[in-house]
Amino acid sequence: RLARVEGLDGIGGLEGDALAAALAGRIARRPAAEWIAPLTAAGAGAQPVRGLRELMEDPWVRAHGLSLTREHDGAGLVTTTGPAPRLSRTAPRPGAPASRPGADARGVLEARGLGREYGRLVASGALADGGVAAS
Repeated sequence: RLARVEGLDGIGGLEGDALAAALAGRIARRPAAEWIAPLTAAGAGAQPVRGLRELMEDPWVRAHGLSLTREHDGAGLVTTTGPAPRLSRTAPRPGAPASRPGADARGVLEARGLGREYGRLVASGALADGGVAAS
């Protein structure tokens, strides 16, 4: 099928390194954007190489939850990757946005039965009350 793609004629009998070299040479002659549709139509996966920022802002990536922009306590809007695993029966769900470092200290201590120690730990400087500034 690739040999029928315009610009790839004559590669039908090639294999291995010879095929790879021929494809690399031919594909390098035209812009990548011109190859995507004909290669995809021939059954080959073809995508442009994109930078991270461009990828994270791509509408398809955002629509599928692979890039998320959410408010993070003390840091404002932050764009991060969404959950990547895609399971057939379990829809992916993003976790909570990150809280400021130290902001969860009271809850962690209480979950461990040490809530009564919170005031003493804050007074001693071992914990910051309400978290620390994000940087």
